[in-house]
Amino acid sequence: AFWFFFDDMFGYIGEHAHAEGTYLETAMTVIAVLCALLTSAVVTAAFYRIKDETLKKLMKFVIAFVIMAVIANVLVMIIKEPVGRMRYRAMNSDLGQSLGGFANFQNWYESRGGQPEEWSAYFESAYGVTDAFKSFPSGHTCAAGMTYALIMLPDVLGIRNKGVRALCWIFPVAFTAVVAISRIVVGAHFFSDVLFGGTIAFLSMMFAREAIIFRFRHFRCFGKNYVPAPEEDAEFAA
Repeated sequence: AFWFFFDDMFGYIGEHAHAEGTYLETAMTVIAVLCALLTSAVVTAAFYRIKDETLKKLMKFVIAFVIMAVIANVLVMIIKEPVGRMRYRAMNSDLGQSLGGFANFQNWYESRGGQPEEWSAYFESAYGVTDAFKSFPSGHTCAAGMTYALIMLPDVLGIRNKGVRALCWIFPVAFTAVVAISRIVVGAHFFSDVLFGGTIAFLSMMFAREAIIFRFRHFRCFGKNYVPAPEEDAEFAA
């Protein structure tokens, strides 16, 4: 699992650095392997020292995360294909310009009814891409939004320290925002694409959080509205 995460992350960095086919691509792969091995070792050592009761609580977190990931990714896949929104960089390419350029722009709420097979074949032949018409919503931003799962950790472990709880919100929001902005910068998406990609991830997390941790009791998560998860471990309270 760690290998897939780091391979995708460093592959994404390599894509932005135009490292395909260079020694940097190989270096990125080696770094991804080392990071995966190191992370696996650290996690294994950490779990070895964790109490059984805490492990049971973390299992609840894992279940919630899996539900979150499945819902978010299925929604993105279901929406992408029928919408068939053309990417900015596809419209801005030489081939895209020859096919009408930005006249092919469509709003996020409009559907093309699927990818135009003939045009998709043109882009695959010219640039080797098969996703020229899969702009909405952003899959990369949704994937980055999986870090929203950190928001559930304080609820599962009973962490009430305001600084830790704030960090579990700030980091995923900032990380997802950085990925979203980078996707716009490289011309892969429009703002609405990344907005919906991130929102799908967040709402999926909120659903999983309510279903698994709070058992559909509420959607409260700020300040005085905070309601601790059932059977919290007091040792984690600040």
